Amino acid sequence: MMHDKVWLTPKYKESSDIVEIFTFDKSGKISRVEVLQQSNLFSQE
Repeated sequence: MMHDKVWLTPKYKESSDIVEIFTFDKSGKISRVEVLQQSNLFSQE
């Protein structure tokens, strides 16, 4: 699991928080990534 801060465009000074959840296969490679974000993240553009 990883927590990130993202900025959609340079004009927005505030960041948005997202969480990424990684699923690994038996060999240790990432097989899936789920991203949790606030519901209105892309409506801010």
